Amino acid sequence: MPGYKYTLIVSQLYFSRHFFIVHHNDEFLETARNFTEEVVLYKRGVRPEWNDVKITHGDLALEYCMNGIRSRYNVNDVGDIYFIQANTTDVCIDSIMYYHEESIRGMRGYQSKKVLENIENYHEYHRLKEIVEKHFSIV
Repeated sequence: MPGYKYTLIVSQLYFSRHFFIVHHNDEFLETARNFTEEVVLYKRGVRPEWNDVKITHGDLALEYCMNGIRSRYNVNDVGDIYFIQANTTDVCIDSIMYYHEESIRGMRGYQSKKVLENIENYHEYHRLKEIVEKHFSIV
């Protein structure tokens, strides 16, 4: 099992992505599950009808985590959350560049007013940063 030093967290809603490099900690799986629940509840404001749907932890679910820490975890709900493990911040930055380019491609063309409002209301950088800081230590 590799000992990772950093985790890149990518939060996605539509074409919008926010990135946070955090210190990997010994309680990563539990911390990531708790973080995921809070972010999912925040982002579910886009689809209030999902509020009563049980939150699934995607790749962070207990049954997928029996063999140690993996290099990547995906959680798909309203938008996605990716956790990418790394030993250097350079690896994290390479992933940020890739996903940033994907966001630029996704922004091309018409974006409905509703999508833009949803991003503004349910994927606001400073709110996500508050949630990240509550659970992880940002590099």
